[in-house]
Amino acid sequence: MSKPALAVGRLAAGGFKPIGCGELGASDALSHSIELSADPGVYAFAIDGRVQYVGLASRSIKQRLNFYRKPGASQRTNVRLNGIIRGHLESGETVEILVAHPPDQDWNGFKVSGAEGLEAGLIAEFELPWNMRGAL
Repeated sequence: MSKPALAVGRLAAGGFKPIGCGELGASDALSHSIELSADPGVYAFAIDGRVQYVGLASRSIKQRLNFYRKPGASQRTNVRLNGIIRGHLESGETVEILVAHPPDQDWNGFKVSGAEGLEAGLIAEFELPWNMRGAL
């Protein structure tokens, strides 16, 4: 069964905020001039109005997105996405970044992470080409 694409407008209607775009800095390294939150949340990368990837920042959006700028060799997802994003930027495309900070909830006395639930729900429901988890 095919999943639908996820439009940036759908994310925005659901509370995601556009915070800026990825950039190529000195020596084609990933960069950005975005003021990032230290709060946990969910982030998305989009090209031409279509979301390509959603991810979870369980501790800090700022820290998580900075890992993509200069990933360590053992950080497989960061290395993979760094290459993908850099390739799109080198081709002249714009990689938009959006974030959301859903609140945690309580369910029958148990803490439920809003960010983890949102990320898992988006991956399960939508076609996100850069996400490996949830791929059939």
